[in-house]
Amino acid sequence: MIGLILSDMDGTLLGSNGKISQRNLNAIRNAMRQGCAFAIATGRYRSGCRGILEMLGLKEKEICCAYDNGAHVVCHGESIYDGSISRSDMREIVHFLRGEDCTPALYIGENWIVERKDSFYDSITAFYDGNGIIVNFDDVLSNVGGKFTGPMKIAIRAVEDKTPGIYSRMKSKFPEYEYYLSASTILEMNYMGKGKNNGLAILAKHLGIAMKDTLAIGDYDNDAAMIRDAGIGVAMANASPAAKAAADFITLSNDADGFAFAVEKYCLGEGAK
Repeated sequence: MIGLILSDMDGTLLGSNGKISQRNLNAIRNAMRQGCAFAIATGRYRSGCRGILEMLGLKEKEICCAYDNGAHVVCHGESIYDGSISRSDMREIVHFLRGEDCTPALYIGENWIVERKDSFYDSITAFYDGNGIIVNFDDVLSNVGGKFTGPMKIAIRAVEDKTPGIYSRMKSKFPEYEYYLSASTILEMNYMGKGKNNGLAILAKHLGIAMKDTLAIGDYDNDAAMIRDAGIGVAMANASPAAKAAADFITLSNDADGFAFAVEKYCLGEGAK
């Protein structure tokens, strides 16, 4: 019996319009009524998910969340895991990226931080429906006022034709990190082994649920490991090749309620419909 559902958000639970369908909402509620724990796994940071939770009609204390690609795990409103990047590593990474003429965004605590307001800032603001903090990274690195911890993740924007080169040099310089492309020009990084699959394992252990009794659903490369490690791994029809290769089952697309289709099949005993 499935005891824990861990679902990606964008491209999985949410349609292309950024909304959640009634069928998907019903699948979540029905699974929870049957005693199944529901969790989201997302590259979004904690504050950036408040609007999504409101749309789901759920409070954070009712579910579990693996934020920042799994670097920050919260269960029923309580932070149970912090995989933030060390301040010393943050300093090295920022200095390296300045030399590469890249624009990083640091996801620290409840905020995301950039050095200037530009198109990168505008794109993040539009995605999260909220403003970040503009501050000189030298103040962040010197921890002015003691208010800056290490970031949960770092997002890096590069000119599109330079992205592969930046990716290669970052992996060579900082091999202890995992890297994910969230767009053709945006690379995200977390500590190695601190991805969504780590969030799945932490939540399963915390809730006392065997990994064989977990279901993970996703659509992109950063979902592949959690899909592979779950008792039942599901990829969306619109998923990347890596996510599909890791899956036990390919469901319908995010615009055809593929999340609900999988939950109905494996958790609610309704079979394929």
